[in-house]
Amino acid sequence: MNSGLRARAESNGVAVRWYDIAGTLHEVPDATLEAVLVGLGIDPQVSTREPVAPPPLLATPGTAFEVPGLADGEPYTATLDDGSRVEARASAGAFGTALADPLPMGLHEVAWEGGHRHVLVAPERCLLPAELGCARSFGISAQLYGLRTRQPSAIGDFGDLRTAAKLAAEHGSDLFGLSPLHTLFMADAHARSPYSPSHRAFVNPLYIDVGWAAERLGVALPPAPKSGSELLDYPQLADVKKAALEGLFERFRHACSDEAFRRFRVDGGESLELHCRFEALHEAALAVDPSCWAFWTWPTGWRRPDTPEVEAFVAANAQRIAFFAFLQWLADMQLEDAQAAARDGGMRLGLYCDLAVGVNPAGSMAWSTPGVTVRGLTVGAPPDPLGPDGQNWGLAPFAPTRLAALGFRPLLDDLDANARHAGAIRIDHVLGFARQFWIPEGASAHEGTYVEFPFDVMARLCSLVSHRRRCVIVGEDLGTVPEGFRDRLRDAGMLSCRVLWFERDGDRFRAPNEYPEQALASVSTHDLPTVRGFFAGSDVDWRADLGGDEPHERATAQAGRTADTDALRRALDAAGFGGEPLVVELHRFLAASASTLALVQLEDVAGVLEQPNLPGTVDEHPNWQRRLPEPVEDVFASPLAKTILEAMRSMRPRT
Repeated sequence: MNSGLRARAESNGVAVRWYDIAGTLHEVPDATLEAVLVGLGIDPQVSTREPVAPPPLLATPGTAFEVPGLADGEPYTATLDDGSRVEARASAGAFGTALADPLPMGLHEVAWEGGHRHVLVAPERCLLPAELGCARSFGISAQLYGLRTRQPSAIGDFGDLRTAAKLAAEHGSDLFGLSPLHTLFMADAHARSPYSPSHRAFVNPLYIDVGWAAERLGVALPPAPKSGSELLDYPQLADVKKAALEGLFERFRHACSDEAFRRFRVDGGESLELHCRFEALHEAALAVDPSCWAFWTWPTGWRRPDTPEVEAFVAANAQRIAFFAFLQWLADMQLEDAQAAARDGGMRLGLYCDLAVGVNPAGSMAWSTPGVTVRGLTVGAPPDPLGPDGQNWGLAPFAPTRLAALGFRPLLDDLDANARHAGAIRIDHVLGFARQFWIPEGASAHEGTYVEFPFDVMARLCSLVSHRRRCVIVGEDLGTVPEGFRDRLRDAGMLSCRVLWFERDGDRFRAPNEYPEQALASVSTHDLPTVRGFFAGSDVDWRADLGGDEPHERATAQAGRTADTDALRRALDAAGFGGEPLVVELHRFLAASASTLALVQLEDVAGVLEQPNLPGTVDEHPNWQRRLPEPVEDVFASPLAKTILEAMRSMRPRT
């Protein structure tokens, strides 16, 4: 092993060895260390550490703070994040040189003759549910694409969400949880995972309710596309829906005032414009050559956003770019409408949205912001119970060095966009706020390593969004959790995620009163078996079939599940829950937990067998395709739903 290389890696926050969840030590190969350093923009052959931009200075509202490098009496300019500017002179104090006056809450930049620093001013902690009048509440979660209502639709859409959220509110729910709503790829709907988005700040146009949009805009359209199939055929429905949206756009252009739309585009700024350019370029590239899926395979002049060739394309395709902006406008309005319906129905938080851990390396975010994401490496996870062989999520890592140079604004923009119409947001794999597991392309997960991220900065960004948007922040902290990480999460005012299937001490399931208060608890998640699936062992059978397990391996897995179900029954008996269907007992157990929020999966209320996603598979399992077996109006009216939701409501009433 190259000792010099390993020293350079450690000095730049790259782990040279790591322990997996079983306590096994892994020494990182030199090839991995070299690839990660190159991805960070660091020459692996240079022994001295190259200068990188420091992270933002952290300050709390109304307090003075030291600015390193700024001299007493030196003039400076503070550019605030609302675009305004403040000019003043620094003054020396007891703890160092500070600005003349404290800065307001926000992410700002201070510049003086000798340098500049980003400054992040935000409270030290996010808002907790109790501070928003929502302690000991419960919510319902669903997959938006899977929703059905009595008004048929080609895919679950924002109209269906509005109906489902209102029904959930009527049954006492204070939040309605969703998997990421991020935009995917309008030019190719085969890419269907909501956790591999093109861009995290924009919304998937397939969720637009075309009928609602036509009515809102006062435009007559043919009936909206409908589907009765249980599994979604994304390419087919995307073609039909895109045609309907194109027709709507043409009628809008010729019949409606565009002032509100124009204002939306202006407010969206460069980020929205670049995203819409990407969508149009991607569509044009695939029309010529379907193999040119990734932007680095496009014509050379299109591979970056800042070229004369892109400007020429924009000039020649202005209306197509406007069409993609129109889709974002409609999606934003409808998401806002769904949140209003949830709150008007009585929910104290409303929508609970999900921020994916990263982006597709060939997507809009990577193309729009060269250097912010890293090529040649992907984000994943080391071996853990969810992925015994480790996981490679195929997502582009964000470069902490580049984020620091930008004051971490790209992350702030993504957080804010997802909180704009939500009362709570979930940070997928929040462990990445402290360290991310990077894997070189072509390598196995065992050959990856951890890269450090500045948790304090990223947590303070969450606090800024929490206070600005008046929302709760939940950190999904499942997997290989570093020592002390959950304490840091708690101190930052973020809720932990606690999943009943994983809440154990050895072979014993934890009792409800052993759950932490500052947490969101659930029986399962979209990546784990439903209640019915858990007791039937359907996920065990899926994995055995897909993995080609030998009979003894399948038998061992099935015996383990039997032991789990026996232990779970003992936990239910010890907690005093018995005599009812297991799905009801489990939700009484969940409702009794000490966690401030509890989440019920609509799939369990509907008695669904299969889970939405089977991790580690792409096309082998119908991931992200399954719709609910019946309309949500009928689901909520069923005896099972009434019993489960009454149990939640009786133990977690609105007060």
